[in-house]
Amino acid sequence: MGDEEELRRRAETLLRQAASTANMNERGRLIDEAIRLRGAADDSAMPNLEDGLDLDIEGHA
Repeated sequence: MGDEEELRRRAETLLRQAASTANMNERGRLIDEAIRLRGAADDSAMPNLEDGLDLDIEGHA
């Protein structure tokens, strides 16, 4: 399992916990952490995307 997949899986787990938590402060904390993990997953996937974009731009210059 890749790093991005692991981060997304952990974020989904946190969101499920948030959905079952009655305490609004805890729910907010869990959601914030899930958002942070999803952002980290997206950031770790970006270098691949950026490399591809650089090649396209250089190829069309």
